[in-house]
Amino acid sequence: MSSNPLADALAPDAGSVFGVLNDDDCQRMVEQMDRPMTADEIGDECELPRSTVYRKLERLVEANLAEKRLHAGEAATYRLTFDRVVLAVEEETDGVALSVRVEEGAETAADLWSEVKAERER
Repeated sequence: MSSNPLADALAPDAGSVFGVLNDDDCQRMVEQMDRPMTADEIGDECELPRSTVYRKLERLVEANLAEKRLHAGEAATYRLTFDRVVLAVEEETDGVALSVRVEEGAETAADLWSEVKAERER
């Protein structure tokens, strides 16, 4: 636990992250999500049925490994929220503690400006 309660509340649950990363379909999807993509694009790239893609995307979002962005009049896009996942095992007096840290990449000012311009042009 950190001294920041908000960061603790938003930190991914180790069990959720392990579960998602241990899922073959989720792994395939993560490997393909190199940019914001719609569920249909992810399904096409991974050759997965739409229903499976939506279930797996929900798991990724719940584990704070992906985020969903809604766009007026267009399909929602999903993007990964991490560059890497660091798993730690710590020995404690009453057993072993597992923790997970998701390291995010910062968007550049150019990326943010491109998004603003695209929204203004719609």
